[in-house]
Amino acid sequence: MCMVYFTIYKPLRSKYSSRLLDAIAYYDYKIFGLIEDEEIEEMITEKGIELIKKEQEKNTEYIPFEHGCIHESDINYIHYNKIGYLEVSRYPDGWHFCLPFIDIYSIYDLSEIKQHYLKIIHNAIFARVSDREYIGNWHLLLGNIPRFIEKYDIDINWDIMYGMLKWYLKESLIYDLDDDENSTRFIRGMYLQHPV
Repeated sequence: MCMVYFTIYKPLRSKYSSRLLDAIAYYDYKIFGLIEDEEIEEMITEKGIELIKKEQEKNTEYIPFEHGCIHESDINYIHYNKIGYLEVSRYPDGWHFCLPFIDIYSIYDLSEIKQHYLKIIHNAIFARVSDREYIGNWHLLLGNIPRFIEKYDIDINWDIMYGMLKWYLKESLIYDLDDDENSTRFIRGMYLQHPV
């Protein structure tokens, strides 16, 4: 199994770096990616963890779905080759984020997107990174699923969606919206950062 360096570089710079490296070494994981910080690279090699470095490629030729990822440059290829929306939903982007390009579904028939939106979302949630043994990164899903639903005018109960968001924030120990005092501060802060 392999861990991508950019997903763990912040903990490697923290006081918990030794614990993290001990766990990686214990489970015999490898670390993939270019490491520019020589001190971190030295800590990794001292623990006996294998580094898989990838050199920068200088290929300028267009390759569809390069590295098993979807890119914005693939949109025309998808349209002209009539690749289905369910197939497209299975690809993460170059950073391995799931459901990265919501606008891509506008090239398909809106009624089909509305009819099969759950299949699209499920495929996107479990999008596999092709050259590794794990599923894609879910960080963008929290915002992109509601954006997808809203953009394609999919009829859902937004109160239930809000309840699911509150549950997710509470269970993830991110924030408890049911706490009235904190909830008011949180919502005010959201509007100050992202005014409507």
